[in-house]
Amino acid sequence: MAGDEPLAHSQGGGWLGGIDMSTTAAWNSRRLSPEPPAKVYHWRIGRYAVVFSGSWGSTIQHVRALGDGNCLVESQSEADLVMVDCVSSTGSPANMPFTVSVSDKGTPDHGGLVTAMTSSPSPSGRQVIGTSTSSVGGTAVYERTAPGTYLVDLPYLGANGPGHPETYVVTPRFMTSADPWSDPGLMSDILCGTVDKSVISASSGTVRRVKIFCRNNATGLPADTTLNITYTNGTNPLGVGGVGETIMSAPLVSWDGIDNLADYQVRNVIYGASGGASVSRAGKGVYTVRLPHQAWGLSQPSVMVTTDTTALRCFALPIGYPVSVDDPGVDSQRVTVICKDRQQYVDTAFHLQFMIGQ
Repeated sequence: MAGDEPLAHSQGGGWLGGIDMSTTAAWNSRRLSPEPPAKVYHWRIGRYAVVFSGSWGSTIQHVRALGDGNCLVESQSEADLVMVDCVSSTGSPANMPFTVSVSDKGTPDHGGLVTAMTSSPSPSGRQVIGTSTSSVGGTAVYERTAPGTYLVDLPYLGANGPGHPETYVVTPRFMTSADPWSDPGLMSDILCGTVDKSVISASSGTVRRVKIFCRNNATGLPADTTLNITYTNGTNPLGVGGVGETIMSAPLVSWDGIDNLADYQVRNVIYGASGGASVSRAGKGVYTVRLPHQAWGLSQPSVMVTTDTTALRCFALPIGYPVSVDDPGVDSQRVTVICKDRQQYVDTAFHLQFMIGQ
């Protein structure tokens, strides 16, 4: 179905190795079904190619490691081909399970959606983002204000409301002029997060201004990079059509307890249920996110986490732990999220997207 909100995600089983790993991937795609949705290929340690079926226009790709590591989108990715580079917590190439998503342009089924792909890590002044889409029209603009720091103006999707939280996904794109597939030494370990958000009036109308900060995880220093950005209001960047779906912006929880969230969305297409979500802190940087009214025991969910307030590494635990634990009797899921500043556990706010396919 063309012209829809994000419609494809695939959870790669990267730790198994091999060449064609498609049978290890869980996936959801309303648009691509009943075609084979995607092929996952493992090229060498830490390097993968995910090829989505169907015909695509311009796309925005996001990837997240499931576990203590980092995965980036390679700059040579194309509309239906996502090249993924993964490194361990120490920055070495590593096979990792990951979630990858592809967003095609169009108007979402519910809520609003803006995507943007910057073209330069160090633009000269303010530049219009040529590769961008918006469900409300308008233009996306960005500028670099300091090393690793970007101000991005996106068409405003309106205020938060019940069932319509804002949520963001920011993925650095690894830039190289060499061939990353033949040179195993070409890897990057950059982390990006949203730092500040405001609503301002611009010549193009009302915009959501987002400050994004990126740094090199190995050195801790700011890092310039190109960016893939998704901003939504009431829309899941992982897509629609699943039997369990949640988006949230979790606030900073710095005490060992439970915070019941007001800013959430839970969408279950089978039961039509909605309800609250909560974040409990088990220790510094370790959180349990409880997602009520989600189907359980059907398939492996996909999860993406982006830090809010700084550039840290926040990740859902990998499948073996597992990513989510069924909560029988109440149709809910529990996802463990861990946040680190290099090797130190830290507390932070974060954005989380969750999807269980059909």
